[in-house]
Amino acid sequence: MPGLTFNVTWGDKVFTGNTPNTLYLASIPESRNLTEYYNAVEPNLMIAVFASMLHERRIVVTASRLGALSACVQAANTLIYPMFWQHIFIPVLPAHLMDYLSAPMPFLIGVPQPLFARTKAGELGDVVILDIDNKTFESPFNDVDNLPSEVVY
Repeated sequence: MPGLTFNVTWGDKVFTGNTPNTLYLASIPESRNLTEYYNAVEPNLMIAVFASMLHERRIVVTASRLGALSACVQAANTLIYPMFWQHIFIPVLPAHLMDYLSAPMPFLIGVPQPLFARTKAGELGDVVILDIDNKTFESPFNDVDNLPSEVVY
């Protein structure tokens, strides 16, 4: 249930948190993920990621800092509210799941930069890539052009 407290036990430590409430759009500064996203990604790149998500693309987000990577992937997922991402969603991809990047279906996956550096571009196919460290966005599609002008400007 949204807003309830949950506990996770790891060894002798107990971590406590609140379950997210998906019934409303998160806001800054309450949402650490959105704050991180707005500090790390330029607005035009956010719009490009948003458009790619609406077109249900295969999206890779990469960064060297795991905290920034996870926060940005989750924030991008939050910003499609009131819609929900219904496909593969992995905020930080572990090395043993690298084969997921070859999946033929839509996904939103955060890949740590050292792990992403080991992939070959030809193996990925038509994939959208947001590089947080270099502030770049690569896409074989022109998804932003299909958005209404009120959204883009």
